[in-house]
Amino acid sequence: MSDLCDLCNGNAAAPILELPPHTIVRCTVCGLVYVIPRPTPAELAALYDEAYFRGTGPVGYRPDEDYIGNDSRLELFIERTAAVERYRRPPGVLVDVGCATGFALRAARDRGWDCLGIDVSEFAVNFARE
Repeated sequence: MSDLCDLCNGNAAAPILELPPHTIVRCTVCGLVYVIPRPTPAELAALYDEAYFRGTGPVGYRPDEDYIGNDSRLELFIERTAAVERYRRPPGVLVDVGCATGFALRAARDRGWDCLGIDVSEFAVNFARE
């Protein structure tokens, strides 16, 4: 797998943070921040499984955060959607790349947006669809 920048195809990046075995880098050409080496689809699926969101895995949310059952997160995303609306008001389409369990999409939909979300986590996508 290539370590070239996905945005500009640049081959020079400056390290920002070491998280062995990965390094978070910034492309010195366009500024995109990304991780090297890139995780495989199987590694991403294993990382962002149900345990990640429930706080029971080796990484992810803490067990006391109750990410899935915490409706206060919805309030946070309502505030963030309102911030977007300073620049563009509904109707419109809001696209959320990395939508996780869909709280931002739900907040935007409730405010009149047509929403589209994508995420690597099969668990999160199924949760968002419910």
